[in-house]
Amino acid sequence: MPSTQSLWWQEREMINAYTAGASLLRVKGMTVGLVAMLSGIASNPAYANMVSTIQTPPEQGIEELSNAQSLHELSLANFIASNCRIEGVGAGDAALIAGTAQAVAGHMGLSMDDYFSNFLQPALNKVSMPDACDKHAEATRDIALRLKELGGAVIE
Repeated sequence: MPSTQSLWWQEREMINAYTAGASLLRVKGMTVGLVAMLSGIASNPAYANMVSTIQTPPEQGIEELSNAQSLHELSLANFIASNCRIEGVGAGDAALIAGTAQAVAGHMGLSMDDYFSNFLQPALNKVSMPDACDKHAEATRDIALRLKELGGAVIE
């Protein structure tokens, strides 16, 4: 397993690519569930060997999502989409949710520690429940659709 520092570096590079204007991202499934790997909750993410190209919502959409409630929802949906099989939610949707969550965190100016402790850790706590996939599947599907309405896209 890569070190925590190298995993954070990969995630930070994705945020930097977005903020530099490169809204098309190549996201490997294992990178989508980056923090999930660290937590040990998902040794076999649902889309571990998939590669997807995504386009996160444009700046206006990222700004609209740049609040604590939206980032909490995106963080949870990231783990659910990356680690659960959900009808209507594919690897590309998981990548879109993850990439958008990272872009929102970057737009909000969160440090790695703040992002992890205030958003990702609470999401991990919810995902660790036995019924998490069933309980959060519909909301995750809705979030993927909402991101597409805001201009996000899965280009596979």
